[in-house]
Amino acid sequence: MLGDIDGASWAEALTGVGTILIAFGVVFAGIQVRDARRARTSEIVRQLAELWSDKDLIGARRCIASYQGAGSVDLLARDLKRAKDEPLSDEYFVFTRYLKFWEQVGMEFQDHAGGLRVVDEMFGDLIIAAWRNTWEKVIPLVWEPNADVGGAFAKIVRKIEHRRKWRRRRRRLWRLPSTPYYDKQPPGGWIPDAP
Repeated sequence: MLGDIDGASWAEALTGVGTILIAFGVVFAGIQVRDARRARTSEIVRQLAELWSDKDLIGARRCIASYQGAGSVDLLARDLKRAKDEPLSDEYFVFTRYLKFWEQVGMEFQDHAGGLRVVDEMFGDLIIAAWRNTWEKVIPLVWEPNADVGGAFAKIVRKIEHRRKWRRRRRRLWRLPSTPYYDKQPPGGWIPDAP
């Protein structure tokens, strides 16, 4: 009687129950990991929003935004270099506050996949434009080429661009039949994009 439960042995019954408990444990652990990631992502968003709305950074953003148009990079570099040469210059602090924000973002989130995704979604086009259109050109004009200025900023921009390139590539490779791309294809099958 103790050896069989409706034709199954106790060992088989305990193995089945143990398997079910392990499966529930794995599901529960997965839920905990997902919740921890969501909590970390919301913390990253809160931290970035708090930094972005800082009073000093708002002033720095306005100052940098005033350098728009033709020749603005050279003008910004000239004014930044002049402010850099003045000891304890408030102007230098204002100019570099914007750069330091992007450096801080780069240092904190470049090696964190969730953080990189959040930075891309919050600041993607802005951070790329700030680097490619302005700071990539200004930094060599103001600081020596081997100075450690803008390294984390440049690295996070490269990572965001790389992430976007892979996302575009993945979208091209995984086009689903419900997309308009497939509706234009001949009934004979899928035709890849031209290079």
